[in-house]
Amino acid sequence: MLYLLKNAWALLLGMLLLMIGNGVQGTLLGIRGSMEGFSPDIMSYLMSAYMVGMLVGSQVAPILIKNVGHVRVFGAMAAIASATVLIHIVFLNPFAWATMRFASGFSFAGMYIVCESWLNEKATNENRGQLLSLYTITNMGGMGAGQMMVSLGQEGGTGLFLLASVMISIAVVPILITASSAPNYDAPERISFRRL
Repeated sequence: MLYLLKNAWALLLGMLLLMIGNGVQGTLLGIRGSMEGFSPDIMSYLMSAYMVGMLVGSQVAPILIKNVGHVRVFGAMAAIASATVLIHIVFLNPFAWATMRFASGFSFAGMYIVCESWLNEKATNENRGQLLSLYTITNMGGMGAGQMMVSLGQEGGTGLFLLASVMISIAVVPILITASSAPNYDAPERISFRRL
């Protein structure tokens, strides 16, 4: 287990920070949207735009990784994700929020793909389950911690948006300073929905 942590600490720490920021953001948007008078129907559309962005991002991210590499894609996606949090407090209208939720989902898909492919390359058949378990615990723990951090600031306040943005921004640091090399790019095998 210590060997796994030694080789994957940067990725796991980066993902922890990302998920804390994402947990703050997801919970905060529901609170702030209600304060702004967005109806539950509008909020459901806004929040589902994240998943549409995830779908599109999962298709585009492998192409980007092939062209510029894992580290650059992670950095670019973290910058987009951080900016989207801040734009929510600048433009308080449903269209802007839906667009930002889409961009957030798109960027998180890219960051997930980078981290998971990186972890997958570090894993062996003997420790793959342990490493993916650590990754999942990190993700869920970070998301839960982020949701609880909403109680630290003023309800729906600007400070919480800034906190979420900062957490996402500093998630890049462990990835950039790690001594381990980025994985080689292997084109993912495409399978049809029918085959799946």
